[in-house]
Amino acid sequence: MFNFGIGFLVLVVILLAASLRILREYERAVVFQLDRFWKIKGPGLFFLIPGIQQMVRVDLRTVVMDVPSQDVITRDNVSVKVNAVIYFRVLDAQKAIIQVANFLEATSQLAQTTLRAVLGKHELDELLSERERLNLDVQRILDAQTDAWGIKVTNVEIKHVDLNESMVRAIARQAEAERERRAKVIHAEGELQASVKLLEAAQMLAQAPQAMQLRYLQTLTQVAGDKSSTIVFPVPMDLFQSTLGKPREGGS
Repeated sequence: MFNFGIGFLVLVVILLAASLRILREYERAVVFQLDRFWKIKGPGLFFLIPGIQQMVRVDLRTVVMDVPSQDVITRDNVSVKVNAVIYFRVLDAQKAIIQVANFLEATSQLAQTTLRAVLGKHELDELLSERERLNLDVQRILDAQTDAWGIKVTNVEIKHVDLNESMVRAIARQAEAERERRAKVIHAEGELQASVKLLEAAQMLAQAPQAMQLRYLQTLTQVAGDKSSTIVFPVPMDLFQSTLGKPREGGS
């Protein structure tokens, strides 16, 4: 009788030890009772009935998943390789376990197909210059499709866009041509502005002929500062017409 009591006590201790479960703060347990969903347990200490209740652990922390390089053909028929990284976490542990067989694998595959589908609708220039907008488009589509799995996609970042060597050279030539075009436009605008200012200066000098004489003398002063020994400077007689005409009129 004494041995039976000890054996029963040992059996009770073993059952208690087998039914004891401890979950961390970021973990939840989806508990099934007779293979039917019962409730969500955790965090902390709780007990399960051995043989009747089973649990599946679910991590609620944000998962950082790398999306492998995908071959994408853009709308302007350029072949590129694009990889990305997605950030998501489980909001509803029950849906993440019951609604999908493996929510990590399902999210990874969905991210790959969505990345190819979204980027294929845009041209290469948009893919290179409007990356933030494309990230938001991919994130919004993934979040809508994974909502039924109890998963929240918080962020999507396109990491690398790999181009072949010929396309890199073509983009470099395009950028060089664009810089030359801008330089020519800026030079033409400068010539236009200079011509307007020269016209205004000529009109002002035409109103006062003596001002033209002063301008010539100022030019001579600037040229005399050079180290050249001989200076040939043509002076039109029209500049002195007003000066020479006054004595003649006084003598007559």
